[in-house]
This record gives sequence, structure tokens and C-alpha cells, in this order.
Amino acid sequence: MAPVDTGAASAAVPSPDHAPGRIGAFVVRRRQWLASEQIRVQEELETRRQRSGMVDAGFLVRELDARVGGGILAGALAFRLFLFTVPVVYVVFTALGVASRALGHDPAQLARNAGITGILASTVVKVEEQSAWTEIPLVLGAAVAMFITAGSLPKALYVVHWLIWRVPRVMPAGLVPRLAVIGFTLFASALGVAVNDVRNASGWREPSSRFC
Repeated sequence: MAPVDTGAASAAVPSPDHAPGRIGAFVVRRRQWLASEQIRVQEELETRRQRSGMVDAGFLVRELDARVGGGILAGALAFRLFLFTVPVVYVVFTALGVASRALGHDPAQLARNAGITGILASTVVKVEEQSAWTEIPLVLGAAVAMFITAGSLPKALYVVHWLIWRVPRVMPAGLVPRLAVIGFTLFASALGVAVNDVRNASGWREPSSRFC
């Protein structure tokens, strides 16, 4: 048997460290390029921040949002709005159902006239189909929940405002803030109905599709 040249065989087979070495060098070069680009972009933004008041205001808002935890505060405030909206919607829909029975109109048509369509309109119909003995305790419970959450919503706004701006203000308390929140909500709803009536009278229709 002829002797095997081990040196030639080892030279013919590529080293296992050769390819990973090239990949590692490529990764190092990319990291260096990204670091240099990051420094360049930051310097350019700082230069524009010094020249433009609008850019500086955007940076200040971002820094303030990161410092106070704006996402967490927004989520907490949105949850308070949700707790207030649920009983308000139920009370309004029940009132629409009672009004439809008193006027002898179709509740679905009355809801559409008020600008309520799709799933919300069917909710009005379901509320209207309930008996009076079922509606009374539900409406009373929703009214109490609406009154309670109407008081907690201004307090949540006060806490969020203080945590962001650190400006001392009087904590809203008593009956007036609750009635103000409820009144403003009903006024905004009535304004939406009025705008919808004007839109229907002018013959304008929204081109987007609606949920059924």
C-alpha cells in the first residue's frame, strides 16, 4: 500500500475555523458601521435640535414621556375611561329603548336616526326586548356605576397631570365634577347626533364600510 501524504490531505480540507472567522470579521465590521452611523445620526439630530425649536420640542416630549412612563399612565387613564363608558352606554341605550316604546317607533330605526349602526344598534334592540323588572335594577346599577366612575375619572386626570408636570392643583371632589363629566359626555353625544342629522339632511354618506 502506498503511503498517504497527511500534509496534502490536511491542506485540501478547509479549516473549520476559516468560514466562522470570515463571518465573525463581517459581524465585527457591521457592528462598527452601525455604531458609527448611530453616532453620526445622533450628532446630526443634536445639530438640528439646536437649530429648530420644533425638533427640540419633539425631543423634550420624548424624554418626558420616557421619564414619567407615559405608556403606563395612558393605559391607566384609558382603563378609567372604559369603566366610565360602559355604564354610560348602557344607560343611553336603555333610554333609547324606552323612547322607542313611548314613541311607537322601531328601536333599530331610532338608533340609526341617532347615528348608531351595526353592533351597537342591535344592542339597543336587545335592551328594548328586556322586561321592565329586568331593566329597572340594571339601569339603577348602571346609574350608580356611572356616578361612581364619573368621580374617579377627574381624580385619575388629576393624578396623571401631577405625575407628568408636577404642578400642584386642587383635587377634584364633590358633586360638581361628577355632574360636569356626565353633562359633558351627554352634550358630546347630543352634538354627535346633531352632526349626524345635518349630514343626513345634506345627503352626504360616509364611503367607508360599516360593521354589521
